[in-house]
Amino acid sequence: MFKINNSSFNPILLMLGFLSGITIFSFSSCATVNYYYRGRWTEEIEILTQKPKESFPPASFIVMNDLHLFSTELGTDGPAFQQYIEDDRKLIEESELILKAALQQVIEKDPDFLMIPGDLAKDGELYNHTLLAEYLNQVEEHGIEVYVIPGNHDILNPHAHSYHEEGFSPIETVTPQDFRRIYSRFGYEEALFTDPSSLSYVAEPVPGLWLLALDSCIYDKNLKKGKPETDGRFEQLRIDWIEEVLLTALRENKTVIAMQHHGALEHYPGQQKFYGEYIIEDYSRIAEMFATYNVNVVFTGHYHAQDITLNKREGEREKFLYDIETGSLVTWPCPYRHVELTEEGLLMIRSYNIEEIEGFPRGDETFSQYAHRYLLEGIAGIAVNTMEKLGVKTEEAKRISPKVAEAFAAHYRGDENFEGDTMLPTEGLSLMGSIVVCNRKDLIFGLWQDKPPVDNNIIINLRNGEWKPLEEPVASLR
Repeated sequence: MFKINNSSFNPILLMLGFLSGITIFSFSSCATVNYYYRGRWTEEIEILTQKPKESFPPASFIVMNDLHLFSTELGTDGPAFQQYIEDDRKLIEESELILKAALQQVIEKDPDFLMIPGDLAKDGELYNHTLLAEYLNQVEEHGIEVYVIPGNHDILNPHAHSYHEEGFSPIETVTPQDFRRIYSRFGYEEALFTDPSSLSYVAEPVPGLWLLALDSCIYDKNLKKGKPETDGRFEQLRIDWIEEVLLTALRENKTVIAMQHHGALEHYPGQQKFYGEYIIEDYSRIAEMFATYNVNVVFTGHYHAQDITLNKREGEREKFLYDIETGSLVTWPCPYRHVELTEEGLLMIRSYNIEEIEGFPRGDETFSQYAHRYLLEGIAGIAVNTMEKLGVKTEEAKRISPKVAEAFAAHYRGDENFEGDTMLPTEGLSLMGSIVVCNRKDLIFGLWQDKPPVDNNIIINLRNGEWKPLEEPVASLR
């Protein structure tokens, strides 16, 4: 298995996996409808959803994602840890140093709150969750509220291990109850509402702004299966709870933003068809529900890429949803976002990268340069191994693999813009090499075709769904 971001993420199989053209999402339902909402729909709600907001609650907050915190005290020696690193190109050994650098920047920027949409620990280790809670306590001591939800790696994970020369040893993971206890200060104690069927909750980090923090993970069968479930789903009970919360928000004239680990929209062509485990199940209907109830922004993660996707429906009632996916703190370029909401409804998003950590530079190489090289070499190396197993000659695989790595790195960075001559080599390949390139190139080409809006620095008007690059004057969106 070719692993980069998550325990089942396989970019080479992604590259080899689809031939279809561009799939464009709409607010229509999927072929199989799993969920039903609007069960409480009334004329009153119809009027409330169409009522324009007079003002928005000013707020400043930071979003960071997929921390995958791993304490090196759990061991970094031996072939088992080396195999883990080779199969999954996250910066696991540096994760604590990266986190420390990121949280220092959070404290310096002094936002109202920090939100983290899941994958807090490397593989759900109790030790790493407890360590992270200690770091987050330090943030709150500076007057910055913190809100978290679980990701697919965080709960009942059978891959919770320590490492040593002889291999690895299982260590204690956490239950949903443990997660709520460990992170009680970071959303659960101050929650206005909690979902009895999951770790979802609603908080009000600033007056008038509700944070709908949604647990989108499936973890009850992880231990029996022997691996964490990558897919995400909302059961009908959770849909009912979400709808009740959003009805209350309408009646109380609250502005609602959401966060969940899994994507709410497709972020590249064909993602749902071939790698739907990175998007919430029945995503089009979920997205429709959000937009219908005037939830216009959802912050997501899981895929480790900086990407913003917009779906906007024109009609009698203009509805839209932005899925703002934030890349992983332990995958180059190690990004986070600083978001400001103005009273006029302008959402201003600036993206930053962790470029320096303790222990760098090493020689002439900065941390950012190291992280970039680590990612490119890692993806390329695994790509070569995978293609060799498919019968591609080694020298051909080494010609193809750097282009694969460049495409994925560009997607992780966001605002992809291909400026070279060749996305994938096509000349001088053997029959098998030609088959791999010619028949499976659509994904690589797709990764370079960044659909609007821009991914890193943007201004979004929550009144009408329009956007501009951040460099544009704010007044131009009013």
